[in-house]
Amino acid sequence: MSGVCYGDTTIGTNLTVNGIGRGAALNGTGYGNGAGSVVTVTSMFSPSVTVTLANLTITGGSNGNGGGGIQNQGQGSALTLIGSTVTNNAGGFHGGGIGNYGGALTLIGSTVTNNTASVDPNGDQGGGIYSTRTLTLTGSTVSNNTATSGGGIFNGQGTVTLNSSIVSGNTATLSSNSCGGSGPGCYDLGGGGIENYGVLSVKNSLVIANKAENGGSGGGIYSAPINGPESLYSLTLTNAIVAFNTVTGGGTGGGLYWTGTTPPTLTNAIVVANSPTNIN
Repeated sequence: MSGVCYGDTTIGTNLTVNGIGRGAALNGTGYGNGAGSVVTVTSMFSPSVTVTLANLTITGGSNGNGGGGIQNQGQGSALTLIGSTVTNNAGGFHGGGIGNYGGALTLIGSTVTNNTASVDPNGDQGGGIYSTRTLTLTGSTVSNNTATSGGGIFNGQGTVTLNSSIVSGNTATLSSNSCGGSGPGCYDLGGGGIENYGVLSVKNSLVIANKAENGGSGGGIYSAPINGPESLYSLTLTNAIVAFNTVTGGGTGGGLYWTGTTPPTLTNAIVVANSPTNIN
């Protein structure tokens, strides 16, 4: 496709959409005042759906149920973004830019930036991306997104892998109305760059200049087991740099905050120049 396609789109079959030209975009603001995800990929109508969006900008969505730019729904849904940008979307509860609910989501050479998960005053997770299943980023950037927690990426007991990617400039605001505790069911605890409650692997990647505000912990990464055995949870940093991240309002772990009995695995990883501390 070329030019700008306005409105909301639901895809329930195998499909590849390739943008032609620099201005190729899917824009939700031209229909219903952006009241919905710009793109919804669903396996509701088929046991498996494979969708590729290439060389596109997805923008202007607003969905109070999450996934302002994109919703990927169902265990049979596999969505790949190639050379695409998800920007200036808003989602409530889960995923300002992208909500990956049960499917597989892959980003290759793509950017998720300037999205917000803050529609619900009681707490929203995953300003850039919210995922509960499988999320893989390769050569991609998640930047300048905002949420109550998990400013850049929120991993809700799924598997997230970053390869040669960047998570930077994201903010977890930790609203005063969020649950505020640390027991089962409370997910609003910080994670300016990434909030992890599953399996997280960061390889050859940067987590830099993210922030957890208002007493949140883990300016760069917040990682913890929750609602399940610790065997379902891990954090691995390999040839990764976590730097220049901060927490404010009494939080700890400017670079990395983790809880549980099994510490993260760091191999040739650098955690440095975070404030007020590097690791807690």
